Amino acid sequence: MAKKKKVKRKVKKTKYYKVAFKITGNQKKIAERYTKVHKTTLNKLIKKSLRYYLDRFGESLPVEPNHISKNQLELF
Repeated sequence: MAKKKKVKRKVKKTKYYKVAFKITGNQKKIAERYTKVHKTTLNKLIKKSLRYYLDRFGESLPVEPNHISKNQLELF
């Protein structure tokens, strides 16, 4: 009997975006101390905190309706 070949499905590529923000010197010291104690990196700490917030509160945020200016003609 001939063996059937497994078909590999294409995996959708994940898009990544750069985000920049500023923190105070004291906040940076506290974050570095936290990462040393918990044996992690600053990047992982930020991603984990952001993921927790978005998973918890992301769906409860209201969706902004499409804003149509006063002078815009509404066809549909």
